[in-house]
Amino acid sequence: MKCLALILLAAALAPTSAFGQGTITSDAGYPKSDVVGKVFDSGSYTIDPGYTIVGIGMYARPVAGGSGGTAVATVVPANKSYTSAIDGLTSKAKYNVFSLLTVTKGGIEYHVFTPDVLVTIK
Repeated sequence: MKCLALILLAAALAPTSAFGQGTITSDAGYPKSDVVGKVFDSGSYTIDPGYTIVGIGMYARPVAGGSGGTAVATVVPANKSYTSAIDGLTSKAKYNVFSLLTVTKGGIEYHVFTPDVLVTIK
């Protein structure tokens, strides 16, 4: 009985991506800032059978607090890739940047994230 309880607890605490909505991965070297006031992301995604993509968003949150930025990514379904850019960010400030894949299945929305990356804006 204890073993079953531990198995159920482990399943409940497992990350949601383990349940198969899909994946999102930034390309090597992304996100990055090589233009003053802007941050860019580029990468690829997968969607598991039965799920439908809603979209991909990119988020930049300043480490020091205050306003960040968001952008809707351009998604290319043919090769399962995306690109996005946020402008108007504070030059030389540090931002935590990540992208978010949103999918649906059976009327329920699921979210899969890239890891946060610390980016200093050019």
